[in-house]
Amino acid sequence: MTFVDVHHHLLWGLDADGPQTPRDTLAMMERACADGIRAVCATSHVMPGLRPFSKTDYLRRLEEVREVCLFHAFPLDIFAGMEVFFTEFACEMLRRGDILTLAGSDYVLVEFSPQVPYADLARGLRQIGEAGFVPVLAHAERYSCLVRRPSRLASLKADMPLRVQLNASAFIGRKGFLQGRFIRMATESGLVDFVASDA
Repeated sequence: MTFVDVHHHLLWGLDADGPQTPRDTLAMMERACADGIRAVCATSHVMPGLRPFSKTDYLRRLEEVREVCLFHAFPLDIFAGMEVFFTEFACEMLRRGDILTLAGSDYVLVEFSPQVPYADLARGLRQIGEAGFVPVLAHAERYSCLVRRPSRLASLKADMPLRVQLNASAFIGRKGFLQGRFIRMATESGLVDFVASDA
């Protein structure tokens, strides 16, 4: 069985929570291949208006990592993509092409603060949809407004073209009662579209 990982911090030196050296990235590629992953979206963090981000630097590093992958003959395709922290500037940057979508598609991996109010979460997702993109809600198990009321996720999906991503660690790591209930209900109800590593 092979997998596509749509949320993977593969590019070294770009994210505080990602690989810091080329050796780290190489080890991550080896691990991904060993786990049966055959394609990843290299989703570096973007925080529009809050923290500088160079698309040029991202694309340069992406090409470097692709070359390393070819040199080592890893059976791994590496696609562009970014994990976008939603701010008031996100939609305009998406329209201008300053933020890269998942593998050049209309899908945008978007995250919010874990304590985001439900109204703000819904409004941000709706704005991305109205801008002509399909939001992919990153690690949905982290948002307390959804974890406390799982029915809200179904409402969001009924109201807009939304995709939902959970982290693989949510299924195997320790979690509280409410988070466990949310994961179970979302999965059993068919509301989860992607399970990804968030590596």
